[in-house]
Amino acid sequence: MSWLKQLRDNFARPFLLIAGLLLAAISSRADAPVCSSVFHENPQSLEAGYMYMGDSIRPHLVAILERSQESIDMEMSLAPNKELFDLFRRKREQGVKIRVVLDNRSANKSEKHRATWDAVLAELRSLGVEYAISDKEALIKARGFPGAVFHRKLILVDNKYFYIGSSNFTVYDMNQEMGYFGPTKNSADFKKVFESDFHAALDSWQNEAYKARKNPEIQFKDDSVKLVGPGTQYPDLRSLLLQQIGAAQRQILISAYEATDTGILKTLIDKKRQFPEIDIRVVLCVGKLPVRLWGKNFEIPKNARFLDALMKAGIDVRVYGNETQYNHSRFGLFDDVVYGSSADFVQRSFQGSVDLGFIAKDHDLANLSRRNFDALWDVSRYKEEVTIRDRLIDGFFLMAERINYFFLQIKLLAAG
Repeated sequence: MSWLKQLRDNFARPFLLIAGLLLAAISSRADAPVCSSVFHENPQSLEAGYMYMGDSIRPHLVAILERSQESIDMEMSLAPNKELFDLFRRKREQGVKIRVVLDNRSANKSEKHRATWDAVLAELRSLGVEYAISDKEALIKARGFPGAVFHRKLILVDNKYFYIGSSNFTVYDMNQEMGYFGPTKNSADFKKVFESDFHAALDSWQNEAYKARKNPEIQFKDDSVKLVGPGTQYPDLRSLLLQQIGAAQRQILISAYEATDTGILKTLIDKKRQFPEIDIRVVLCVGKLPVRLWGKNFEIPKNARFLDALMKAGIDVRVYGNETQYNHSRFGLFDDVVYGSSADFVQRSFQGSVDLGFIAKDHDLANLSRRNFDALWDVSRYKEEVTIRDRLIDGFFLMAERINYFFLQIKLLAAG
């Protein structure tokens, strides 16, 4: 298929050249620091279930792992971390079975990344931790979307307690994160997801359960947390979000790390125009987003076009991000419906990556989530304008991603 690669590279070169020139023109000035960190304690216990949003999620992750007496099942990125590995060592000595599903997307970025990856695997082996590795290229082929990654963030302890959210267990978990911690009222659903993921990763994602399919109609008959994302009963995150935005009558609150999806954007703007009195507020991450296209690394302005369109539509939007912290949470509140996920509000997450989220309709959880969002809102800031060059660069890379998707479809068709 060398002719296809040559055609793709020749077609893409002008776009990369223009984008590179625009990047060179960007000022090196960093965004001004925002307010100091927020730690928002949750009044509810793990037994009751609670939503956490803030920049100190690690103690919550450690606390749920410490609960384990029989088993720990995890899906998230890990880094060499003495606190975590010491915990694993103690738990293994107590007879706790530990299994982890990892994604290898960072392993080949550089020699430094490879060394980190090898160190993590060596430590897991020495501790007797079972692991399955999701191969990035196999997942891209199975899902049919460039840049697809295994992106879930899940902890399941003794099949009794769980965490679903946006945070990994790495040096970056001091960013603004989101997570739901609670008891597994529907433990069979959680166990099914983990077992399916573990074996699918070992089998190069050949499981038909991860193919794209439509959601059934969602029914909120109780206050249990419903799992959403590929391989669950509700695999289509995009249509789920569009449905909840459309159904909301009083309030829509959204926090996003990365947001470019035009369908989500249009639905939010149409909602505001149709119902001017509805409270719509959005917190976006700002800063530079690392992007790898066709073997080259770039940093592009994050969420520029999405942010600009919301501002022009009169929607209340603030940004969070500086040199040391960024908003990594993915969250939505639609009246009393609470949504949280590892998925970004982008086509790559909706169609390609394997993410995991939750959705629940519960008045008390909604009120707690609203207070958490307000705390993030208070430490975020308004952005006066989005520059033309930021919008252009953002647009060029969105176009490049679509070109990449087009050529991948040709490649998959040619391969039969």
